Order: sequence, then C-alpha cells, then structure tokens
Amino acid sequence: MPLGLVLSLILSLSGCGVSSPPAMLEDYLQRVANVLEVEPQAGSSQTQAKVLPLPSRRDRRLATQELRSGLLDSLELRHCGLLPLIAERNSSLGKVMKPSIQLNYELQFFAKLQPCLRRDQQQSISDAAFSEQLRQIYQIKSTNLIPVWWNSVFASEAMERNLSLSRPPIPLEGHPGYGDSLRALEVMVSLAGPLSPPADPFPLPKQLERLESGHESLYNGEYGSQLFSSIQLLIDILNRTSLTLDRATRQRPLCLNGRSSTQAEYLRNVFDRYYGGGVQPYLSRTYRNGRSWLELMDQLAQQARPSSDWDRYHRQMLDPVAENGLWQQFEQAIQRHTRSWRQVLSSCGLMPGS
Repeated sequence: MPLGLVLSLILSLSGCGVSSPPAMLEDYLQRVANVLEVEPQAGSSQTQAKVLPLPSRRDRRLATQELRSGLLDSLELRHCGLLPLIAERNSSLGKVMKPSIQLNYELQFFAKLQPCLRRDQQQSISDAAFSEQLRQIYQIKSTNLIPVWWNSVFASEAMERNLSLSRPPIPLEGHPGYGDSLRALEVMVSLAGPLSPPADPFPLPKQLERLESGHESLYNGEYGSQLFSSIQLLIDILNRTSLTLDRATRQRPLCLNGRSSTQAEYLRNVFDRYYGGGVQPYLSRTYRNGRSWLELMDQLAQQARPSSDWDRYHRQMLDPVAENGLWQQFEQAIQRHTRSWRQVLSSCGLMPGS
C-alpha cells in the first residue's frame, strides 16, 4: 500500500478530541477525505445555506389605532374598574412600556372593558353618551388586540436576539435553554387564540403570568440564533462531504464487482465512528428540537403580514415547508449526504444492515 495512504489512514483513525460543532464537523469531513486520498471539498455558494437577516423593527411592527383624545377621561369609567389601569398607562413608566408589558396591560384592560360593555348593553350604566364612549373604546381596543400581541412577539428585543445570525452553533451537549425557549413560544401561541376575534366572554388568559418570564428565557437563551448557526454549519458540511464522496468515487471506484477493499473498510470505520458516533447524534438532536421550535415560530409568524420584507423572511427562515427555505435546504442536504454514503457503501457491500 502506498506510504501516503498508510499515513492518511493512521491520521483518519487516530483519536482526537473535538470540543465544538465546527471542529467536530470539519474533523469528520477531513477524515473522509483522508481515506479517499483527496482534498476535502471547499465551502462555496454551492454548499452553503441561503439565509436572510431579520427585517428592521419598522418592517416587523403592526400599526395600532390610537384612541381619540379625551376618550378615556370620563370618571364614569370607574363603573368598569378601569381608572387604575388608565392611571397606570398615563404614568411616566406607562408611556414607555416594553411590548410584552403593553400586551399584559391591554389584555387586563380588555378583560374589564368587555363585561362592562355587555352590562351597559343590557341596562344603561349611565347615559347615552357614556354608552357611545364605551362602544368606541371597545371597537378600538378589540381591533388593537392582534397588533399589540404581534408587536409583543416580533418587535421585542428578546425575539431580535433569537432571530439574529450572530450567535455560535448549539453546543455538542445541547442547548440548556431549549426547553424554556420552547415553552415561551407555546405561551405566545396560546395567547393569540382568543384575540381574533376576541373571545366573548373574555377571561384573562392564565398563561399571561408566564409571559414576562418567557421573554426573559428567549432573551437569555437565544436558542433560535444558535439553531440557525447549527443548521447553516450542518448544511455546509453535509454538502461538502457529499461532494467529496461523489468526486472521489467518480475518479476512482472504491470497490470492484461489489467486493470490499481495505480502503473501503477504513471508510466504513470513519462512517461508524465519526459520523455515527458524533455527527449523527448532533444532527439528530438539531433536527428534532429545531423542527419543534420552528413549527411554533411558523405558527406565530402566520398571524400577520406587516410588510413584504417580512413575508420574504418568513418564507426563507421560519416556514419549515417553504420551497428553498432554510429548513428545506437542511432536509435536502441530509438526503444528499445519505444518498452519497449509500451509493459508496452499497457498491462495496458495506451498507449498514446489508
């Protein structure tokens, strides 16, 4: 056997600790190339994921309808129990509420407003002017429920951190904040249900008390940003490995007449030890957890269409079934990688299960 092949096989089978996803995946690709005695495929636009950055906050926000000046000034609103909430909103802190705090406020306001309007419709609380005032406030507040909810989700700093493209990939041992992140999205999805149209009667959602802690989990965990990085990394390495396998075996078949060879046995060892023992568990967890997270994000993103830039972003980054979207690129890279390995190992009678 040529000395170069012997050295490459020794290097490919020697133990080498890897502590990060990029190191593990590059190591895997290099070992495949070493056994095949070729240079690993370089990264390029052909192998890399196509992604979009998060649109500006202006392109993500939904406009809300303003209450006419003086509409909330009537002392008669005491009959609805609304004066403390109105005072809170008019305070210095109330005028600069975070989107999540504003949603909490608006839901509490509406939960008091709706039964008050229904009582007034059955028997006038005050006079005709007050009844008309209630009707106008209700119309505006009910129209604003979905925009306020939407802005609490997609105009928040917590979501901006989750949808950025700046964080490193998910660690090899997994993301410690994944479960909290998923539960936060579940709360946000559940809050949207009774808002369009508003449920009648409109009870204050039980999940509301978990809203702020959910935002904190998203803000601190940044799972989405790390998921995007992991998917991009995996797409690139899987595609480069596929191309390396395809190119090498086209140039020189690994086995003749379906009979195994020493080189093929070494390649199968790399497959078992470095793909099966490292890459595949990381890939599987990223796929399983990422799909669950993305499906919830897609449910959230379907609730409104604030701009054409948002529509493009939604399709490319958050829709798991959109053609040529990030998740479908991931699916295609996995399928291509599986197909390349199957062709090589099957030609040598070394496919697992054969």
